[in-house]
Amino acid sequence: MDRVRDFVYNRVAWMDEMLSFGTIRQVDGVYQINTPLDLCLFAEIVNGGEGKANAELNADLNMAEFQTEFSPIGNAKVQYSGKFDGKGHTISNLNISGNDNVGFFGMVSSGAEIQNLNLDETCIVSGNNYVGGLIGYARMGNVKVKRCGTAATVTATGGNAAGFLGFARKLATVTVQDSYNLGKIVADSLAAAIVAPSLGKVYITGCYNAGKVQGASAGWEFANSDYVLELQNCYDAYSRQVERVTPVDVMSGALCFLLNAGNGRDLWRQNIDNGHKPDKHPVLKTSSGIVYNKDGIYTNKGKEIQGYRFYKWEVNRIRSGNYGTIQFSEFDILDEKGEE
Repeated sequence: MDRVRDFVYNRVAWMDEMLSFGTIRQVDGVYQINTPLDLCLFAEIVNGGEGKANAELNADLNMAEFQTEFSPIGNAKVQYSGKFDGKGHTISNLNISGNDNVGFFGMVSSGAEIQNLNLDETCIVSGNNYVGGLIGYARMGNVKVKRCGTAATVTATGGNAAGFLGFARKLATVTVQDSYNLGKIVADSLAAAIVAPSLGKVYITGCYNAGKVQGASAGWEFANSDYVLELQNCYDAYSRQVERVTPVDVMSGALCFLLNAGNGRDLWRQNIDNGHKPDKHPVLKTSSGIVYNKDGIYTNKGKEIQGYRFYKWEVNRIRSGNYGTIQFSEFDILDEKGEE
């Protein structure tokens, strides 16, 4: 009987190892997240003590069947302080709930860098206090968010709810760059679109909000901090704390053009009239079209396609000699009428 038990145990262990079940593959020390189970395991690894773990997301993930397995990455005991690169991929059907410090990342600390990650409109994040679609609570040090988007519905039954960060402690310095919120934000008080009322240093650049916010203080609907708050090249479709745009601007390409004009790059894209499926808002996908402004009309057809050029080549004379033949010719560029 012991031999049978040992044989079965060893065979199961061998299959687990071959299939990498219960483990995540690493490349150069960076965890490779390829499946919903990988994401759940990465959260366990971080919350188990490996707060500085780095990870890359290599696929879009549908979390519908893993609701109970996932826990916010980072908590009061072990804050997340690693680098997480979503590589432009999207998380869908994720329902995160808890008491305080609730978000895709529950609590982060110095060194945390989150980039190229998207939460779509099927995601829901809810808690009591300090609830953020991306991050619940920033404890201390430099925390950076770049090129992220969230359309998740965020709800705090108490206070401090936002699309990106529920609260930044005074010891924290938070930078949010080139990111956007489309989700509805709801709190009894202290709500905001990007960063909820905080005590730390908050710098927000090149961001926009097109989601409705309920529970914000008048004039502070976009972001708020009692210590330092700097907003540059930011836009909001529902408040005037930053430059106001309309929902039509969001869809037409006007907002996309403004964002790029403010940063001097074609970082933001939006399919409008290039034959591809239209984007309803500016996106961070290089596969979408660049937006141009043609006399107040926003279009993907900014650069004119040059017509054909016609060439004329004439051989004038040929002269032979002891060392070969020289060909004398004339080369001209002509217009469509055949004229020089």
